[in-house]
Amino acid sequence: MPRWGAWLVPLLPLLAVMSRAGFVQRCGAQLCLDGSPFYFQGADSYWLIDYVKRDPSMIDTFFDYCNQFGLRVIRLWAFNHKMPYAGPIPQYDEDEFTGLDFIVDSAGRKGIKLILAFGGIWAAYRTPVDFMTMAGIDADGKDLLYFYGSPELRAFYKLHITAIVTRVNTYNSVRYADDPAIMMWDVLNEPRCPGCDASDQATQQSFLQDMAAHLKAQAPSQLAALGTEGYFWGDNEGWNPGKLAAGERGVWPSTGGGWVSVGRSVGRAPSQLAALGTEGYFWGDNEGWNPGAATVCEGEDWTKINTDNTALDVAVVPGPRVPLPSFALICCLGSCAPTLLLQYVKLHESICSGLGKPLVMEEYGAILPAFTEAERVQLFRLTADLLEASKQSGGPLMGVMFWNAAIGTVNDDGYNIYLDAPITTPAPTAAPAAAPEGGAAPAGPAGEPGRAAITPNLEGAAAWPLGPRVHNEKGKGG
Repeated sequence: MPRWGAWLVPLLPLLAVMSRAGFVQRCGAQLCLDGSPFYFQGADSYWLIDYVKRDPSMIDTFFDYCNQFGLRVIRLWAFNHKMPYAGPIPQYDEDEFTGLDFIVDSAGRKGIKLILAFGGIWAAYRTPVDFMTMAGIDADGKDLLYFYGSPELRAFYKLHITAIVTRVNTYNSVRYADDPAIMMWDVLNEPRCPGCDASDQATQQSFLQDMAAHLKAQAPSQLAALGTEGYFWGDNEGWNPGKLAAGERGVWPSTGGGWVSVGRSVGRAPSQLAALGTEGYFWGDNEGWNPGAATVCEGEDWTKINTDNTALDVAVVPGPRVPLPSFALICCLGSCAPTLLLQYVKLHESICSGLGKPLVMEEYGAILPAFTEAERVQLFRLTADLLEASKQSGGPLMGVMFWNAAIGTVNDDGYNIYLDAPITTPAPTAAPAAAPEGGAAPAGPAGEPGRAAITPNLEGAAAWPLGPRVHNEKGKGG
């Protein structure tokens, strides 16, 4: 398979290497570093925890490439195959922990900020079953709801958080909680609650609140977040700025299913990204704005989590990452995917503006060869334009991170962008025509939004969602 990376450089601004000093902080609905707003592009690179023991120099090399590409933040796991490996007091493999030490120290030396996740719900590395077993629980027949509700598990997971953040790095003698190279912690990656009703979700949310509060008490200088997927659950009408706002927006979104058109406010002409509904008016049941009808089965009430969990500094949403075409959680692929991305992200931005909370997109990407290189370029361009638009307007979308940045012989899961691949510059393309003033929106773009190297074309991006998009029928059946 080709090593994809040659087209990436023109999409990312080349940014100066940051100094090691300074924690990234929450400043209202923005992030800031050393007193200035901190907008960033970054990537996930979970594989670092595996490759560091094979060749530590590869980590330094990787971060050097990150600086060449302007990738300022890298996300990975703070858990591993043997991190932890036993309980009821968490026990850790020292070789694996020393490897994480090197990664954190290297990031600091290279001016890279890190996001570290304490755990996840998937089979790789450490699973909820592993955590329950180490906590002294017979995991046979237990599910994620039991994981969230168990007092024994909660006690063990708190000890796990404490062990990580109080670790004294063997390379620089700095506690993790005191190291500004660590920008943010994810309490749990993709904290789903499959099939959970409102009562069950209260248990899940109680666990997330408990762990986030414990983290903030242990590491007050660093940001707390969840690796949430941005799914909606229930009625979102309360987020309108006033009772008449929904009427002003016409049918964005439509609560009845079928085709959805993005209207514009009465008496205002569309400009730049205004066509996306940047004022954030929406009405009715917000479940229909999930990326697919099945996502409501995953039991994540993103709005409530970020409203009620006051220990969280940052709200997190994925791209959504565009997977294989058969993946049931995505309602549209191909030509309608850019529209979905733009509308989905702008809706989350609107909610974060109301909350006064920064937003970070922790994962986006398109798997190859199910999608083409050109489609992947479109996705990266649109995502970069969304970030640039937020930066220009002082918006809450502070960072976007693609899955997955790699170099050398790292195994390709279909999403990899190899930073050491040959570099070329794609030729600029013409922007699609915008809707005529007062006229009907075009049915949809035929090509990519035009964007010369590095300089964003916001008008081109704005033209994407003016056409209709398929709106899945709502349903809670898994």
